[in-house]
Amino acid sequence: MRAKPRKLALLPAVLITAVTFATTAFVAQAADWAPKKPVEFVIMAGPGGGADKMARLMQTVIQKHDFSTKPFIPVNKPGGSGAPRR
Repeated sequence: MRAKPRKLALLPAVLITAVTFATTAFVAQAADWAPKKPVEFVIMAGPGGGADKMARLMQTVIQKHDFSTKPFIPVNKPGGSGAPRR
């Protein structure tokens, strides 16, 4: 038995509405969050590499545009490639 075309046409509209409401609630909640202490920006590679340069660029942008009330401190922790310790 096939679904009626009207019901199938309504499905995308319902999904778009649900996603819109969920996204709006999440963004509003995230906007209220602020760090309470300095943020350690862990870099999983040694100083001078691509990951280090990118993290320090992001730190500069965060400070320049006042995206955070607390400083972001880049910390290099090479080895393990970000894998958790066991």
